[in-house]
Amino acid sequence: PPVRPATRSRRAAHRSSPSQQRQVSIAPHGAGLIELSRVAIRRAWGDAAYSNVNTPSPGSAAAWPTDVWVPHNRFDSIGRNAFTINAGRRVTLERNTIDHVGASVLDIEPDLPSQGADAVVLRSNTIGVYGMSPLYTGHFVSCSNDAYGVGAVIQGITITGNSITRGAPNSANNSNSGGLFPWIGKPRPSNIVFTHKPTPTADTGN
Repeated sequence: PPVRPATRSRRAAHRSSPSQQRQVSIAPHGAGLIELSRVAIRRAWGDAAYSNVNTPSPGSAAAWPTDVWVPHNRFDSIGRNAFTINAGRRVTLERNTIDHVGASVLDIEPDLPSQGADAVVLRSNTIGVYGMSPLYTGHFVSCSNDAYGVGAVIQGITITGNSITRGAPNSANNSNSGGLFPWIGKPRPSNIVFTHKPTPTADTGN
């Protein structure tokens, strides 16, 4: 069924606070052959799905989540990001329905050199509103935090065939709400491809 329009009480979760944003719904740390499918996540304070190494501390051995498949889920009223990847290899996020997101749809943000992203696909998702929180600038896709994780590998990122029906609302954080506004600010990423980006208005971004 279609996602119902947001009510005032449901939108309260988008007003994220730093003390609540780590309340992640699904969070693999390491491991492989992971599937998350046909799950409904609503009214979450933090991310709907979060991927990181199994020992995320400086100098420790790290194993990235590998071969992660996230299809056919419904994420609605998400406090921070729909998807966050601090570390992940061969991650496919496809055919999900995503709406009322506080910050970004996909945030790739390694904090340590041992983290990163390799062969990530965001494909054929249906996306409504994101960038709803007054605390953050919301992006369709972001790859940032260049002050941390210097030397982390970011490569092979494919964004294709996603349908964005509304995008980010106009606010002080989202001054270009008419477009998708991707932000790739991490140093030396490679092989990042955007194709087939339906959006109701002109796109802008960096």
